Amino acid sequence: MKNIRKPTDIIIFTDGYSYSATSDFIKSTQLLGGAIIVGFSGNPEIKSFDVSQSNSGVINTDDMNDEWSNKFKKLNFTLSYTIIEFFSDIDYPKVLNIPLEFKINLIDERIDYYSQYDDEHYYDFVTEGLKIYEKYKFQCNKLNKLLIYYTNLCTFEKKGLQGGFECGDNGIWNFTKCVPSYCDNGYIFDKINKECIEYICIDEKKNCASFMAWNYLYNYRWCIFSYIHFFLLRWRV
Repeated sequence: MKNIRKPTDIIIFTDGYSYSATSDFIKSTQLLGGAIIVGFSGNPEIKSFDVSQSNSGVINTDDMNDEWSNKFKKLNFTLSYTIIEFFSDIDYPKVLNIPLEFKINLIDERIDYYSQYDDEHYYDFVTEGLKIYEKYKFQCNKLNKLLIYYTNLCTFEKKGLQGGFECGDNGIWNFTKCVPSYCDNGYIFDKINKECIEYICIDEKKNCASFMAWNYLYNYRWCIFSYIHFFLLRWRV
């Protein structure tokens, strides 16, 4: 926490293949405006480049023991299907929420590297990363308004609000207009109303120690119960 980085100081390289947890990491980071997303590999003739595949949770018929899964097994087929969807604006009313696996999140930059990553080329990525880092001190991706140039020069009247400069339509940071984009610790940023909401789930410091001790004991007992329940179910099967 002593060395908090600005989003324009962080670069994530992706070949667009990531799915599940790694896809969730990349898509969530981009949607929060947390880093510059850079693509590599892929088809050089295709300009559209999604940052990753699908961040949804899936289950496999090989791991199930129901009627239809067993039919797939007899046919020597394996089917994976989505059981958990992730959304970007699920808490906002009157907003059409589309699962992120069906949305294309475009990268900010792309480098001319069309092979699978190998540690032998590590410093090539470092070199390309430094070029992009220097570029984003002044230039930006005009199609990505979520990435903000954080600065202490921007102040806001509403409590807890922080932010910086937005990318202009000319691909240059608009250093003349401040936009809010995040909040102080203890608050959640309301993207619709551009204000900070107090995060009521954070405990006061004086209650933190007793809460953590109780929570640890509760989780420990629940974990033991869950394991016993799981093995009883397995035994019955």
